[in-house]
Amino acid sequence: MRGFAAEGSTPHAKLLIDGIPSNLHNGYSEMDQLFPGFIDTIQVYKGNSDPRYGIFNVAGNYNITTRSDIGREVEVTLGSYNAREIQGYWGEQTGGLQHSYFVGYRESEGYRDNYDIDKYSVGGRWFYDLTDDTSIGFIARMAEYDADAPGYLTQDEARKHPTRSAAYASQDGGNKETQSYSVHFDTALRNDLTWSAKAYYNYYERERWVRFSEAGSLGNRYDEQDHYGFISTLSWDINEQWALNWGFDIERQDVLEQRFGTIDNLRQRDASNVSRNFDYDFVSKVTYLQVSHAPNEFIAWNAAIRADQIDGDFKQRNAADEVISNQDSYDYGTIVQPKFNLFLYPTDQVTLFANAGRSFQHPVSSSAYTDGDRSARDVSINDGWELGVKWMPVYSLEFRLSYWEQKAKDEFVLVDGLARNVGETLRQGADFGMSWMATDKLTLWGNFSTVDSEIQSPGADKGNELRSIPSYTASTGVSYLFTPALTGRLHYDAQGSSYINLRSA
Repeated sequence: MRGFAAEGSTPHAKLLIDGIPSNLHNGYSEMDQLFPGFIDTIQVYKGNSDPRYGIFNVAGNYNITTRSDIGREVEVTLGSYNAREIQGYWGEQTGGLQHSYFVGYRESEGYRDNYDIDKYSVGGRWFYDLTDDTSIGFIARMAEYDADAPGYLTQDEARKHPTRSAAYASQDGGNKETQSYSVHFDTALRNDLTWSAKAYYNYYERERWVRFSEAGSLGNRYDEQDHYGFISTLSWDINEQWALNWGFDIERQDVLEQRFGTIDNLRQRDASNVSRNFDYDFVSKVTYLQVSHAPNEFIAWNAAIRADQIDGDFKQRNAADEVISNQDSYDYGTIVQPKFNLFLYPTDQVTLFANAGRSFQHPVSSSAYTDGDRSARDVSINDGWELGVKWMPVYSLEFRLSYWEQKAKDEFVLVDGLARNVGETLRQGADFGMSWMATDKLTLWGNFSTVDSEIQSPGADKGNELRSIPSYTASTGVSYLFTPALTGRLHYDAQGSSYINLRSA
């Protein structure tokens, strides 16, 4: 998204599931806790002009809504590498109570040896209408993975025998668990004033056993995270032309991050061999105010100001569990981010749009804390803008074309979970998209995006491209409704080449 590496070295997109933040502390998203059968919609916001989110909203966000429709459905899938999957959904309306449930299970082998994975996910939604204007709801989900991994091969071995797993990687694998619980409250205080509030708790547990080479030894990596949060949004429709939105949220993360050696290269920790044992908390407090104005049918705009504050404490322990260091988070002050969006409607078929905004990238894990000068480090500021047009020549056909740029100051990438500075960077590109409902049964769509990136800070890497960013991405597809109960889909995805390091030559 917006020219950031999708393999995770620069976490750049905010993930929300039913309006609840669902990124790990380091920014990696946890979308795979959901099976497709439990997903209703996915909304994607590209760019940095959305004032609702701050942390990890560097280049945009994904909003996933889980299903709440009335119905019963079972889906069974068989696939390559002995993949077997079953998904079940049940949604009902009982008086004022809307309740839905989901269960999914998948097991499969892989292209390479020593690859087996088991995954399950369960979820439920209960929403009750207290009055015509007020509802309260509860959502609960749990997902778990258990996997063996094929490990790493040398380059020559991988080319000669790509399906093999080295003998020394026989213990590679791990498991992870995700839990999410949230309470949702929505009410209309007046005809023109609504309030939405959410409280949530997310739990993440990750354990990995990995041996990178025969010369190395098996290591144990363990992460446990508890995230608590509260989100409030107040919306006031002042009149037909003006509206005001005020948001506030707070989140606390308690994180345990550990790396241990093992005994005899088996899945047993060696308590005397500790390379990382971090215990820290991370607190973010946020507020934003957005004003929207539509003076006539030809123009609409909104502007917002957002302010984030970050705090926390850090402890590092030795093998005997004695505290050997205490640190505080860097003091970034109040991170102010202006946002602006403009829409012009010269005809009923054409929409011109422009947006601009500021977002930020913050250090994570031990990189976010210090026992020295708390003002010695700042967040990375990202400023971006976009110009574009959307054209609907007929009701069933839509084209979208835009050009965008994003410029970052003091950008960093994550290397082994810790920040490494890149410096000043520039990303720019063009996005093209089309969607055509050719008939009531046939739909065609396509997207094409170009990306150009450049390191602009003085030094040996100046002028080079950023690593792991393809020069273009493209996708196209067709969907056909054979019967009301049977839909067929075919799609093709492609991407350009990318550099694996920061040097272009």
